[in-house]
Amino acid sequence: MSFLKWVVTGLLVGAVVMALVLAASQSKLPQVTFEYGVTRTYHGVFAPWPYPNIVEGTTGTRRWLVGAGKHGINMEARHGEEISLQGSRIARGPVEMLEVVPGSLRIPGRQATQMLRGWTDTGDAVLNGEIVDAKCWLGVMNPGEGKVHRDCAVRCISGGVPPALRVHSADGGTRILMLVNEDGGKLGREVLSYVGEPVVVSGRVEQSGGSYVLEVTSIRRYK
Repeated sequence: MSFLKWVVTGLLVGAVVMALVLAASQSKLPQVTFEYGVTRTYHGVFAPWPYPNIVEGTTGTRRWLVGAGKHGINMEARHGEEISLQGSRIARGPVEMLEVVPGSLRIPGRQATQMLRGWTDTGDAVLNGEIVDAKCWLGVMNPGEGKVHRDCAVRCISGGVPPALRVHSADGGTRILMLVNEDGGKLGREVLSYVGEPVVVSGRVEQSGGSYVLEVTSIRRYK
């Protein structure tokens, strides 16, 4: 019995050690935020390009706007109008998004175009990465990327959520670039067959503060 007891104890200890080793070997999930069920009021200036966003007048913080669930959003506001709305915050690093509460948009009728930071053309680029839906990747799902998330991303992009290219940045982190066509128009179904796979995307990069847009000229699978 004593021998059997030691064998069982050894097996249990081995199982615990193996579990700890496997847990330690797993990559840590990124730090993201989704304030599900928490709504706040946000004030700023509306910009429709490349996808609806609101820019806070005092800090210049840009927050992308989406609807509830797997849907984008159509805003009644015009470029440069001051607006207020309620939304739940989604964030990954410095990039923020708001899931807008239906019916919460208020437009005082004032123009504040001068508060909008312009976009700077930083030139052509060829980037390796993965096409994701911006909403899930920023925080609604974690990690919100890869083949396991492909079906969800396809449904989100089909519903109007902005498609984005996830790339590795020079500092070892990750960054996303919102994707539009080469004329600056919205992209959607055109990119669905590439979602969740390694791709090489060529185009022209526009930058405004910490926000990036890629005007796509070509996409191909990475081999």
